[in-house]
Amino acid sequence: MKLAAAPEYRGTAMLNLAGCVRRFQRLWLLQPPPKLLFCLSTALALLGSTLAAYGAQLTELRPVTEAAGPLFKLDEYRGGKPLALEAHRGKVVLLHFFATYCEPCRPEMASLNKFLKANSDKPFAVFAVDVGEVDLRVRAFFEKDPVAFPVALDRDRKVTKAWGVSALPTTIILNEKLEPKLIVEGDLDWSNPDVVQKLETLLPARNNPGPRTGG
Repeated sequence: MKLAAAPEYRGTAMLNLAGCVRRFQRLWLLQPPPKLLFCLSTALALLGSTLAAYGAQLTELRPVTEAAGPLFKLDEYRGGKPLALEAHRGKVVLLHFFATYCEPCRPEMASLNKFLKANSDKPFAVFAVDVGEVDLRVRAFFEKDPVAFPVALDRDRKVTKAWGVSALPTTIILNEKLEPKLIVEGDLDWSNPDVVQKLETLLPARNNPGPRTGG
């Protein structure tokens, strides 16, 4: 997928394709076809369910299976001092790749902002990286909807490529040593208790709340 020409992320594309398959199948069934077309309809149903399952899997936090990209320093979107990933060592970092033209990226920003504020007493950090856009567009976006975390500009997409990102939005969760542990391709509800609990397991031992018990 070419990031510059793909506002949809890969999970959404898969779910949309699954929907198209199901609609095509219904059209065929409006006028019962011969046995051969019935077989085709069955195959389309299996393909649709497989694609839907694949798309749903992409939008869940899952373990990282690839090596980390290099530590980096990028320009801050307002023209401030360059932002270094290294500055967040010691925290669990949500390294978030996005673009303002990406439709699901917009509510994702609000969700990440809400997560950070709700967990301000824990060593979490969000480091957002805009992929391949002009500065003015990014500034205009955040003037309208400001966030409480740093936003850097990957103008030439070198950092995005180095970290193996091929879909937007993508969030890579780094532990306190800045090692990638979890990844999600697509938007996520960062206030979901199950999501928060997964992130808390990566906190340094002194900050990890441990297993939750009832009673």
